Amino acid sequence: MSEFAVVALAFIVSWSLTAAVRRHALTTGMMDVPNSRSSHETPTPRGGGAAIVVTLCLASVALFAAEFVAWQAVAICCGPGAMVALVGYVDDRRGVSAGIRFLVHIVAAAIAVSLTWPWSGLAAVSAEVQMLSALVAVVGIGWMINLYNFMDGIDGLAGSEATFVFGAAALLVWLTGGSSYWVALLGASASGVAGFLWWNWPPARIFMGDVGSGFVGFLIAGFALLTWKEGLLPLATWVILVSLFVADATVTLVRRMIRRERWYAAHRSHAYQWLARSSLGHGGVTWLSWVWNLVVLGPAAYWSVIMPGQAYVLAAVVLSVSVVLALILGAGRPE
Repeated sequence: MSEFAVVALAFIVSWSLTAAVRRHALTTGMMDVPNSRSSHETPTPRGGGAAIVVTLCLASVALFAAEFVAWQAVAICCGPGAMVALVGYVDDRRGVSAGIRFLVHIVAAAIAVSLTWPWSGLAAVSAEVQMLSALVAVVGIGWMINLYNFMDGIDGLAGSEATFVFGAAALLVWLTGGSSYWVALLGASASGVAGFLWWNWPPARIFMGDVGSGFVGFLIAGFALLTWKEGLLPLATWVILVSLFVADATVTLVRRMIRRERWYAAHRSHAYQWLARSSLGHGGVTWLSWVWNLVVLGPAAYWSVIMPGQAYVLAAVVLSVSVVLALILGAGRPE
């Protein structure tokens, strides 16, 4: 089976599995019932992200069997990635304490770092700096898992973001003549999420749930480390690609913590949530995210790849602009 066939099949498998999960959720009552903190108004099936998890794990195994991807990529998907997905699935069904979720996320992040270690880019620095960098990476991966969950609050947004990030990364690797197996794996990841997005597009017929959002956030971080380790994409490029989500989630979290609110509790004060309650609605905000990603972040990410000496400065500028934009749009403003 060629890598292109895996990319095409990822969409078909994900689309079909999402439909099956939706039927199962409707039958068993696994529904997201609206409350005062919800951004939707009608009960909707949840847990559709399970289709993404199964599809991307199968795609990574298929590409590994065809000798297209390295074992570390498969291990990240099917090992710690599956751990994050499993605790998310249990949380979707019956709830899991914040402590257990935190422990699983940190352990999964530590495993991901160990799977990508050592980092050649840090070979010239001291052992202490290397260990500090590893700890920062663990915290960063843990935050990526959770921020993606926080940003999965309106129809189509989280699925669109993942489709863009994976797809853009695949395109950048291809344009720069990088490894074809990474083009295939990243392309299959984008395709697999797109199969779910078909059902999640506004008005959503099923939600991703914690099972999918945590897994996707983890996978973006894990693939970022692996492609950086293999010299395919700078970490700065990934920062640019995810800056929309990182800025909104981080600004909101910091402002809520400053006000000493229960920052881990459900709320509706992200910038995207304020926008969704405006005349734009869910569909308008999701389309707006696509415009920003394609017009601003995509070209900026490409520039960071072809001009690696300027990549981290460019990432800092893009992230700063994203933070200012999030503040202007009300991220973290009291409800």
